[in-house]
Amino acid sequence: MRLALAFLCAMGGSVAAATPPAPPISSPLIQDFSVGVLCAPRVNEQIAAPNTVPGYVNQIAKAPKLSFAQQVVPAALGVSFGITFTPAHDLVGVRNLTYRPGKATPDVYYSDILAKPGRFRGYGFDTPDEMLPGLWRLEGWQGDRLLYRVEFEVVPSASLPDIQAQCQGMS
Repeated sequence: MRLALAFLCAMGGSVAAATPPAPPISSPLIQDFSVGVLCAPRVNEQIAAPNTVPGYVNQIAKAPKLSFAQQVVPAALGVSFGITFTPAHDLVGVRNLTYRPGKATPDVYYSDILAKPGRFRGYGFDTPDEMLPGLWRLEGWQGDRLLYRVEFEVVPSASLPDIQAQCQGMS
């Protein structure tokens, strides 16, 4: 009986792990919407964000190019994931949420997003403790209006050695 229960639990775990990320969602206010993985962009400055795990968010001067159009991300230092987009108009008071695997509450910070091409919203692995495997979700809200929602599956870095190698070569 224990063996059967262990087998069923193991099967249930493997089925849950095989669930792919949901398709991305974006509102009509978000144009030129792209999702992907990239090597960590150059940080311009850090802005205090007390309701996030690190306590700050990195700001970049220019939206980076997404190198890999996919939602599966290797858990490796120097790897980032996110979205690029162009707002249809200035978006004031956007609530940015990052849901991490196994965490009860999301990281939250607020920002204004100017209507310029090539805006970026993402997450980068700067320290080993950030590299949590499982489903991550990024969302943007203006009031009660969903602007975007995208899930990424973080997997062991050995699963995607090309991305890891490319990003380590850039450090």
